[in-house]
Amino acid sequence: MLWNPHINEDVNKIIEEPVDASVDNTKQAARLIVIRRKKMKKHKLKKLRKKMKFEWAKLRQKRELRKEKEFQAGLIQQCKTAESFSAEEYVNEKLAEYNMISIPKKWKGRNMPESMIREKMGLPPEK
Repeated sequence: MLWNPHINEDVNKIIEEPVDASVDNTKQAARLIVIRRKKMKKHKLKKLRKKMKFEWAKLRQKRELRKEKEFQAGLIQQCKTAESFSAEEYVNEKLAEYNMISIPKKWKGRNMPESMIREKMGLPPEK
């Protein structure tokens, strides 16, 4: 073996880290923990979706079926009301409403009973 000037003679000597109280060499891995949690949540969510895929599809289908039934019931109700509609009755109601005499609540700025207002207007008393 040849002599190499770059090799230290004290090969067996253990090199120790210098002791300095002002330097803190502890690693801060808070961000790594956050990333790890995020990845784990993502993994668990994928696993849950895979597991519950068909159960959720069944629930979704039931929900859509229920909505469809409610919609159909509403349509049937609309059809029934349309079939029970009578144009003659409607016109008669509107004409009666139009021909009805409205009695004011006040007469010349004073509150009075309806019978007195009818009397002053020259209308027959209410039956």
